[in-house]
Amino acid sequence: MKVDANGIGAGVYDNLKRLFPKIVRPVLGQAKVPDKHKDTIANLRALGYWNLRTILPHVYCKNIPQQLIAELGNLHYILRNGKILIESKPVSYTHLRAHETSL
Repeated sequence: MKVDANGIGAGVYDNLKRLFPKIVRPVLGQAKVPDKHKDTIANLRALGYWNLRTILPHVYCKNIPQQLIAELGNLHYILRNGKILIESKPVSYTHLRAHETSL
């Protein structure tokens, strides 16, 4: 399991830390990508979100609004030096706010 422990993910990390005291706090935007993804993914944050984007369309849970699943699976990304990089959090928040006002 990968949790971006900064920002919004901090609460998730804190809950996991209570359950699993030996868990290590990762900094996904700076962590090294596994070798099999090093040519296509810029950092672990991008890898985590890319994996999430891949599985979310196949997830159904009546307790999770389908709109939330769609938004999480539709994160914006850029290609930098041929590698997938998830938009910065401030840019992502701007997209989310624009989407909320259009509803």
